[in-house]
Amino acid sequence: MISRRGLPVAGTAVAAASVSAAPAAAVPAAPADAAAGLGSAGGRARPVSVVAVDPADTAQEIIAKAAAIVPGPPQVAWHTREITVFTHFGMNTFTGREWGSGCEDEATFAPSEVGIDQWMQAYRAAGMKQVMLTA
Repeated sequence: MISRRGLPVAGTAVAAASVSAAPAAAVPAAPADAAAGLGSAGGRARPVSVVAVDPADTAQEIIAKAAAIVPGPPQVAWHTREITVFTHFGMNTFTGREWGSGCEDEATFAPSEVGIDQWMQAYRAAGMKQVMLTA
């Protein structure tokens, strides 16, 4: 069972599966006090980027640990980029469909000219900081 906050509820099959599904090496070890979700301020949770959830943790302990999670430096750096544009340019650009079937005729994808420089100028003028092209 998943809680309203999207967390597996302790004691359920989903919680057990989510704990046992990930290999232990996938998450780097956190300091002992971070793993326990404790800081030095009288047992209050200290903000951390990674926290271990033990299979024996109660729902309240998991919630307390989750409440102390904060973004790490790479996540903060990504957020400071402010605006990212996603450009999807592929078969569906020419079929007018949102989802392709994979059975479209390859000849349909026939761009006569692609003005990538014009796209970039428009993105820059709009204040975009990052572009991701999906083709």
